Amino acid sequence: MNERDDIGTRLTRALHEEAERVRPEPRLQSILARTRQAPARRSRGWPVLAGVVASGGLVAAFAFVALDDEASVEPPIAATSSVELYFINRDGKLVSENATAPDTGNPGLDAVTALLVTTPADPDYTNIWSRLEESSRGIVPEVVASVTASQIVERDGVIAVDFSGPVDNPWGDTVDLDWAFDPRLFSQQLVWTVQGALDSDAPVLLTMAGNPVKDVLTARVDMPVRRDAEAQAPIQIQSPRQGEALRSPVTVEGVGRGFEGTISWRVLAAEEVVKEGFTTGGAMADLEPFSFDVRLPAGDYTIEAFEYSAENGKVINLDTKDFTVE
Repeated sequence: MNERDDIGTRLTRALHEEAERVRPEPRLQSILARTRQAPARRSRGWPVLAGVVASGGLVAAFAFVALDDEASVEPPIAATSSVELYFINRDGKLVSENATAPDTGNPGLDAVTALLVTTPADPDYTNIWSRLEESSRGIVPEVVASVTASQIVERDGVIAVDFSGPVDNPWGDTVDLDWAFDPRLFSQQLVWTVQGALDSDAPVLLTMAGNPVKDVLTARVDMPVRRDAEAQAPIQIQSPRQGEALRSPVTVEGVGRGFEGTISWRVLAAEEVVKEGFTTGGAMADLEPFSFDVRLPAGDYTIEAFEYSAENGKVINLDTKDFTVE
């Protein structure tokens, strides 16, 4: 037995031990509903599979009403937390957004569960993990069985994420899928999301009913899966958020790297450039934070951050956000 098999065996045993201590609770998904949070904007749709893009969002609510002979008690405020979820952009790179999710005290499982039900606010991003429930049937590709996260255990330097349902291929062997990008990015989405939630750099072992899998959403990957730094988008706008309304001056923040550390930006109104400039990010492999302020009158705008190709001068590594100045 090699070291990888030994780790898998120990984690599988740990998952079974954990399962024996868990009492059944109502499915977390039953308290999650979908709603689109992004405002109307010009279409920049892109194909994930045969021109299909996901839509929707995440909203969660808990309610408890205690009744006595005289009066009712107001429902308590549910515990929620902000989770960072990783999606895929039009260039086939990882990008992140923050979402609000129920806080059960298990940050890893909370984050993975949120990933399974959240559609990005930015329509330039996609999340195939949010299309793995039977309620998604009728949307291409159509799943044959739901996939849900059961539990997460970190032990012996490995994070094990256990799923119920065919996480290896929820669409079935009879469907011929032609992805618009490398499908190994799906496992990277999960790795970056769960590592961030647990503040850990441990590799991630995906299991199905306690047994390690060889494929993740149709893609063959080496287990446990390690974070790939090259999978991350070179430039990402973090503020303003997609569809946010705010006052001038607008502070634009993000992370990025570019040739000689230069990140260019421009603000558009009705697709016309009204402000432009450049700022400084990272120049090497690591992404570095950038920030700048721009004064704008009231109106609807799009901020673009990008770099010009040193080879041919074309815009590359573009990220955008729509926002409103009140």
